[in-house]
Amino acid sequence: IGLQSLLSQTTQFIDPTVYPLIAAGGIMDGIGLANAIRSGVQMGTRFLTCEESIKLVPEAHRKLLLEAKNDINNLRPTVLTRAYTGKPARGIQT
Repeated sequence: IGLQSLLSQTTQFIDPTVYPLIAAGGIMDGIGLANAIRSGVQMGTRFLTCEESIKLVPEAHRKLLLEAKNDINNLRPTVLTRAYTGKPARGIQT
C-alpha cells in the first residue's frame, strides 16, 4: 500500500486536526510531492543538502549532514529544538 493511500485511509479513523499524522519517506516523484503539499507537509533533512538549498542552508550545516550520511559510526549527537519552525524538530547539536 502506498503512503498516500495509507494516510487517506487513516484519516477515516482519526481526525488529523486533533492528532497530526506523521509519516516518513514515500515521496518519490512530482505527483507524490504535489499530493503531500496539498495535504500539508513538513519536508525532511534530505532536501537540506540539495543544490537548491545552497543559499538557504549554511555550508557548515550541509557539511555535517553529508558527513553523517557517509559515516554512520561517527554521528554527532542530536537534540530536539523548536528554533526553526516553532514545531519540535531534531537537529545536530552544535
